[in-house]
Amino acid sequence: MKLYPQDLRENDHARIVRQRSVYASTSANGAGSSYNPNTPLPEPHLGVLGKLWAKGLGMTDRQAAVGNASAAEWTGTAGWLTALLGPLLPGIIVALMAKKSGLDPAMAWMSFGAATAGLSALGFGPFARAAFRSLHKPLHAVELEGLMRGSEDELEVAYLRLVRDALLTDASEKAEADIRASIEALGQAIERLPAVTVEPIDTAALRLEATQLQQQALTEPDRVTADSLTRRADALERRAKAHDNSALLSKRAAALRAEILAQIETLREGLAGHQLDGNMGPTVAFAELSETARRVAQEAASASEAKQELAQLQQNR
Repeated sequence: MKLYPQDLRENDHARIVRQRSVYASTSANGAGSSYNPNTPLPEPHLGVLGKLWAKGLGMTDRQAAVGNASAAEWTGTAGWLTALLGPLLPGIIVALMAKKSGLDPAMAWMSFGAATAGLSALGFGPFARAAFRSLHKPLHAVELEGLMRGSEDELEVAYLRLVRDALLTDASEKAEADIRASIEALGQAIERLPAVTVEPIDTAALRLEATQLQQQALTEPDRVTADSLTRRADALERRAKAHDNSALLSKRAAALRAEILAQIETLREGLAGHQLDGNMGPTVAFAELSETARRVAQEAASASEAKQELAQLQQNR
């Protein structure tokens, strides 16, 4: 089946397009490849040209922004090469016309400028658009294997292995749509899964200390000292509560991570079974897996929002 870079999770989309872009750009310039997988990925951005280039590819604005930023080497090369080398042909033609027909120099320069402007527009229009689209052609299994070699995260490797297996699977149009939807949803779930690290803290001891400080504040005759003790007690209570919330969020994130991994392996087994059935097996299972993957992605998004809210509360305390 066919899968495209934009079908993958955002980070993988960016890495594949950027790798393709660097290879294409350096080849066009006659230089050796300068691609470095450790180079930080560019921030997504989408301008007027980016929207024009992505039109018709069925991308969301976010996907187009990721692709546009990662494709900058090749789209820029395509545009500038046309703009710089394009004037050569009009220049030669205008020079020949001026020599043979005695064309007025002012008219010759106007003709040359118009032709050059037109070619420059082509460079950052149709030519750059073609360059952008060439970077979003169907994926190859070898590209996924390259990404797997560069990753040490178990969940990410499992996801990339799933994508590779899907590329090597012959599927009906209906099954292909469900598989693609499952891969997209699982990718979104991984992207949204919050990374929560919680260091063990004895919250019972914190609350006990807070209670003791509150009692001490009640018997303290000096108002300034009493107020200080009360604030310390409140701070300890908030710290204990924040830790409990973080621990709960970490527990949920770990459960979601395990569930996503299980869904990935289930889909891989479904792909293998589909192949063994000669692609004639029922596709209902793929539709169910797609729906489950969407639900997991929604839960991961909720967990991510909860982490942001918790961080905001801790920042404002």
